[in-house]
Amino acid sequence: MSYPLVVLGAGASFDYIDPNHNTGELNWVPPLTDDLLNFKRFKDTISKFPHVGDLFADAIRKVPSRMTLEEYLTEIKNGKASTDRNRQIQLNALGFYLQELFTIISDRYGHQRVNNYNALIGLIKDNGGEACIVNFNYDNLLEENIESIDNTIASYIAGSIKVIKLHGGCDWVSYHYSLFPIEMDSYHFLISEPWYFTLPGITQPKLMNQRRLLGDPYRYHNGERDALLFPAVAIPVANKEVYICPEDHLQNLHVALAKTDRILIIGWSAGDPNLIQILEQNIKKQTKVLIVTRSEESGSDIVKKLEHIKFFKFKISKTGSFTNFLKSDEADSFFANKEVKING
Repeated sequence: MSYPLVVLGAGASFDYIDPNHNTGELNWVPPLTDDLLNFKRFKDTISKFPHVGDLFADAIRKVPSRMTLEEYLTEIKNGKASTDRNRQIQLNALGFYLQELFTIISDRYGHQRVNNYNALIGLIKDNGGEACIVNFNYDNLLEENIESIDNTIASYIAGSIKVIKLHGGCDWVSYHYSLFPIEMDSYHFLISEPWYFTLPGITQPKLMNQRRLLGDPYRYHNGERDALLFPAVAIPVANKEVYICPEDHLQNLHVALAKTDRILIIGWSAGDPNLIQILEQNIKKQTKVLIVTRSEESGSDIVKKLEHIKFFKFKISKTGSFTNFLKSDEADSFFANKEVKING
């Protein structure tokens, strides 16, 4: 039986739906990474977090003309944020901005039954029904198409189609019980105490299993004590030191990779060295890798980042987009419950 690994990057959610069938609000098309700082598109959300506006005002001097947004944020995180209070505040605020932005995107652009993620899940179901999907997107556009995913993070790995969200999601939160009473919400607290979680003796926030908490998005009362809630999203920087998802999700990924016989990459730039290392360590048999991306050039860049993995044999799809790929015979052939043949 076939066992595909599907890796979804920002380009997949960007092309979440065939334009001919789109009924969502076009301003809320999920942005590619560099477009996160588009003030014209996301003015209201950015304005809600003024420190993010300050960060982006500086970022647009360099992005995209001199570097990517990910490179810019990495430079800030590894440099000024360790000593510059304002820069650390800006990075803290960025997590809240990403949570808010992709919650709105999921609500205003999602819930369209005829979409590419639905078609992708249908192809998997028609060809054995098992797969592992690594999803780098903060939105929940994929989740709404998988019946086994409910209101808990544990459900992401409960069904035959396992979803691993390494960088967290817009409706994931982490909680923290403080050693002392805190009168303000988590956002304003991290603005006032930007290095709080680097202090000795302070425990890191723990991921909550429940998704989509109702009520105050920044505080949680469990009947005995109040907890502060923080966005469980990883800001887009290179070489992320830890993943947001639970440890048992990573363990499921390792198990899945041992069974994987084909890999489909959609809209992912192969910019996560940790995942690349996991792939190299866990895939020990000949594996076909099909890359769906916007151009031959971007596909070649992905191959260069992965070609050291000796068991991989690559093909760059000529379809150029998620939508066009799903309309092609290539999609049916890839998922067919038989050996995948890739020439070149």
